[in-house]
Amino acid sequence: MINVRYFETPLRKVYFADTDAAGVVHHSQYIRWFEAGRIDFLDELDCSYAALQKEGIGFVPVKINVAYRSPLRFGDSYRIRTAFVSIKPASLIIHSQIVSQDNVVCCDADVTLACMDERHWGIIKVPGKVRDAIACWG
Repeated sequence: MINVRYFETPLRKVYFADTDAAGVVHHSQYIRWFEAGRIDFLDELDCSYAALQKEGIGFVPVKINVAYRSPLRFGDSYRIRTAFVSIKPASLIIHSQIVSQDNVVCCDADVTLACMDERHWGIIKVPGKVRDAIACWG
């Protein structure tokens, strides 16, 4: 278990389009929700992803380790928990969870993001303002 402080998004609802032929959330949808949680967390830290991109800075997933634990279905409610686990010079490791309204961890993942100069598509250092904001949160 990761011992970190999580940022939580409010409850959201599973829509029919989120599910697969078996009637459960499609495995790829969790990856989208993890990304939404990261973007919301950066907004909370006053380091919006849109503002970073205007500066040519992006965070690109280079490794995702996902554990699918308990399925969500159409109509269920969930929230996203996101925590920064570590910051390296040019990357971040984030732990994310999708948690049911009954507080069951349905899916979790460790995501490694490389910090990129999107204009030249090269690896760069994580900006100081992002590092500082994460440090103040945690």
